Amino acid sequence: MQDKADIYPYRRETRVKGRRLRAIGGADGIQATTGERRGGSRPAFKRVSLYQEIREQSRGLVLYATGFFLGHAVLLGELNPFGAAFAVAVVLVYGNRAWPVWISVLAGQVFLLNGLPAVTAAATTTATLFLLRLSPKELLEKPLGVPGLVAVAVIVTKTGFLAFGNPTSYAYVSIFFEAAFAGVLVHLFRLGLAAWREKRGLQLTIEELFCLMVIVAGVIAGSGDLALGPVSLKGTLTRVCLLFAAAVGGGGAGAAAGAILGVIPGLAYTLVPQAVSNYALAGFLGGCFRNFG
Repeated sequence: MQDKADIYPYRRETRVKGRRLRAIGGADGIQATTGERRGGSRPAFKRVSLYQEIREQSRGLVLYATGFFLGHAVLLGELNPFGAAFAVAVVLVYGNRAWPVWISVLAGQVFLLNGLPAVTAAATTTATLFLLRLSPKELLEKPLGVPGLVAVAVIVTKTGFLAFGNPTSYAYVSIFFEAAFAGVLVHLFRLGLAAWREKRGLQLTIEELFCLMVIVAGVIAGSGDLALGPVSLKGTLTRVCLLFAAAVGGGGAGAAAGAILGVIPGLAYTLVPQAVSNYALAGFLGGCFRNFG
């Protein structure tokens, strides 16, 4: 008498995390996994620690404060390329959830600038926002798409205001220079913000450190005479960033950071020759002696 033999319909497989029994026969295609409940497993919830939440909120506050001061930064008494460029770079790096940066930039331009410069700067930022929202995605993905968009917004808006005012050849040249400067700043701000988001401290490269120093230099130029007693914001930021650049990149990076921190604020406060030499020498010496404690 021959009886039908029942073959065990499971085989054992090795997994990276735990073991799994997989059905290779049967009509129902049964699968069983060790550690799972028969009635089904609970959905996995992503836990976000309190530290990560605080870190994200503090990073957002830093971005909005930076946008406020960059909106106020004016070079050579009439150029304001930082605000719109920074807002566009923040949106490109952090997405649309960082939309309050537009409000912070406009607040810095409206409340800290006076008269016609405040109106033209706010109009340029608003025009940049609308162009960014209305432009096709294919244009924004091109290397020169977003910088060119910002440059076009600056040229169209400011030449429109200038045409109804007192147009001169020098004014038109300065507008085109500001547009080119704003387009370059979009690229630099984007690289610096991406490095600040993804990396930490001493992991920055020299190029990324350079981009971050440009942002800090713009904040220093826009901080004005803001101070708490004998401690000024621009003096504190300059010294801290100079020492940080010297500690990360050595003498060369410290000298380059000193030159940046001297040139851009110097164009706002007309202290270029003395500030550049002093800061560059201080950054070079700090980088040379960084291993001595």
